[in-house]
Amino acid sequence: MSAKRRLAAIMFTDIVGYTALMGKDEGKAIKILEENRQIHKKYIKLFHGWWIKEMGDGILVSFDSISNAISCALFIQKACIEKDIQLKVGIHEGEIVFGGKDVLGDGVNIASRIQEISEPGSVTISARAYENIKNRPEYRAVFLTERKLKNVEAPVRIYSVTSEGELLIPEVIETLPFLKKKYVHYTIAGVVIIIVSIFLWQFLFPKTSTENSIIILPFSNESVDKENEHWVNGVTEDIRNTLSMISDIRVASRVSSEKFRNTFMTAREIADELDVDYILEGTVAKHGDQIRIHVQLIEAYEDRHIWADTYNLDISEEMKDYFEAQAGIAEEVVFAMKANISPEENKRIKKIGTNNKKAYDAFLQGRDTVWREGSLYALKCYDRALELDPDFSSALAAKGEVLIWKGKFDSAYYYFDKALELDPETSLVYLIRGSFYFFGWYGQGNDSLAFEDLKKCRELEPNSAEGMLYLGNLYIRYKNDVEKGFQYLDQIYRISEKENAGKVGA
Repeated sequence: MSAKRRLAAIMFTDIVGYTALMGKDEGKAIKILEENRQIHKKYIKLFHGWWIKEMGDGILVSFDSISNAISCALFIQKACIEKDIQLKVGIHEGEIVFGGKDVLGDGVNIASRIQEISEPGSVTISARAYENIKNRPEYRAVFLTERKLKNVEAPVRIYSVTSEGELLIPEVIETLPFLKKKYVHYTIAGVVIIIVSIFLWQFLFPKTSTENSIIILPFSNESVDKENEHWVNGVTEDIRNTLSMISDIRVASRVSSEKFRNTFMTAREIADELDVDYILEGTVAKHGDQIRIHVQLIEAYEDRHIWADTYNLDISEEMKDYFEAQAGIAEEVVFAMKANISPEENKRIKKIGTNNKKAYDAFLQGRDTVWREGSLYALKCYDRALELDPDFSSALAAKGEVLIWKGKFDSAYYYFDKALELDPETSLVYLIRGSFYFFGWYGQGNDSLAFEDLKKCRELEPNSAEGMLYLGNLYIRYKNDVEKGFQYLDQIYRISEKENAGKVGA
């Protein structure tokens, strides 16, 4: 089998003095090793890392972004210091090579060498990693030295990085109200209903046809400037959102898609796991105001390419070409899949969000940050977007979403109302507001209002996994319509990964 390669952020960690401690006090050494392992597992999972392998007291991890790698490392170091574990951390962005059961390459080698020369308790990164975060306000990087590393041809500039102010925990997880103690019983009850309902429906009724089903895999970044990663993720999500507006196709959820980021699975293997008929994959290259998007549609079970195209876009003056490309891709995919699109849906997918490229750039940064790291930096991004375009309805809705997570209802509803005034079909508003009415967080429970909002969300975005979860349960508990409720729950079962079908936000 030939070696497989991919670009990744690499983190290498090692416990200081572990070998010597093992010789002096084996019991204590084993205890420290296990504590270190548990700390790593917790934060690697939190920041969407991939535990590659463990080598004695050293751990090799990869991430899809440098910011996730650095934030994860900062949290690990903080936790290790509290446990009196001396840890050295090296981070680099480079190519890793999968050969047989091993992982090799300059990316691994450089991260390992940087770890060796780093100070205990610090997070040390390469110049390539530094270039990705030098303009991020939440980090503070200080140049240390330029060093010739073993088995590395050119000298490597080395930086030490710390956080500015409070460390960035993924607030999407920590500040959601349903995780706070006073709301736990509402959430547990809701989740239990969802899980039981889905599996009862699956047991009683056969699974329906999965005709016209598709997964949009995360697009690859072909930009020279890796700081454009938020544009690559933005293009992927914009295409998914556009296709999600079309009721005649089933679009796999973002959670399902993210599982296959940088995957080496074949189209058939992905199809078997998610039960989808088509796969859309692509690349994005952004150079200044020029964007090239290449997309290809694959018939999954036959692993056969049935459509491909390249879109060369210029956003130097306006964003019209970008949004027209999104609609064009959706129309081509629908045609290739032999699906139908209604006149209302066709009109909806052609809307232009904003003509201000800087506002859209800030919005994409905020959206990308919310999903990967939390809402603190995202809120600043949305504020920037709205400074540049006060009538940008998607940015208004996104800011309201972050504010409602923080319990600032008056402010959140102000932005929701403003977004709907500009565009009554802003589906995010109906989803977030409806979910809060559904669960009754902060005393906001109202089944009638939840039902109204979530029905509207379903109308605007038929493939919204969260919307179907909540709406299906409302048909059961509020409308006493068990059959209708189970039909929605069956759809959420088929639109998300099976293991995520019963989870809130799957």
